[in-house]
Amino acid sequence: MKTLTIKIVSRYERLRPVVKNITEEAELRGIKVREKGYDVVMAVGGDGTMMHAAVEGKPLMTVKGGGRNHLIDIPQEKVGEALDMLLAGKFREERYSMLELRAGKKKIVAFNDVGITSVVPLPINFKISYLDTQLEADGDGVLVSTPQGSTGWSFSSNGCMINPKSRSFLVSLLNPVMMPLRSVVIPEVPVRIAIDTKGHNDRATLVADGIMIQKLADGAEIELHRSGTEAVIYRFFQHGLRDAVLGIKRGR
Repeated sequence: MKTLTIKIVSRYERLRPVVKNITEEAELRGIKVREKGYDVVMAVGGDGTMMHAAVEGKPLMTVKGGGRNHLIDIPQEKVGEALDMLLAGKFREERYSMLELRAGKKKIVAFNDVGITSVVPLPINFKISYLDTQLEADGDGVLVSTPQGSTGWSFSSNGCMINPKSRSFLVSLLNPVMMPLRSVVIPEVPVRIAIDTKGHNDRATLVADGIMIQKLADGAEIELHRSGTEAVIYRFFQHGLRDAVLGIKRGR
């Protein structure tokens, strides 16, 4: 029988004892911890840690350790139980669509969202195209989110929340000038965004999953597609995103 191997991903120094415990629990069960040639990635932290681990292209397990754990389902004290369930095949598999960003020669996969934002308090003009529709607005930025990403930055900016099982993207305008439209749900079709910074270069920044990718020059264009790769997360317990979307309130 093939030995199961995992990679542990964590970005916080304070979680080193948790990572050490996970390593010990894994080894007790004959599971090897590796940096290369692994079968499963175990993300230890919050939603940000999970998002950046998701683009590695391997199935994920998620252990709580961040400030917000909407997408995380394994409590630290239940890591051993989750590993036993993994070995027994007692988990459900959730699949999430992701975005592929194309900007010049760059191709980047994002789990939650891709955005263009102004770096100074002056509006940018955005021309947004999809199917046979064109939107134009001035504002502080524009976001294109996956269903799971709709509960993050976009939602904090008065966007709507999309059920994670829907096959759709959410286009959200950040502080649009003199425009009532805040967000629009669209099919998973290519989206093109062109910017006009009124001749001021270095005003716009391209961001993917909270990471700055590059500054955008006046007249720049980006293109977004549904990625050909889905994020696969192994679930063992309930998690906050599912409860939020379904309107479930759990007692303390």
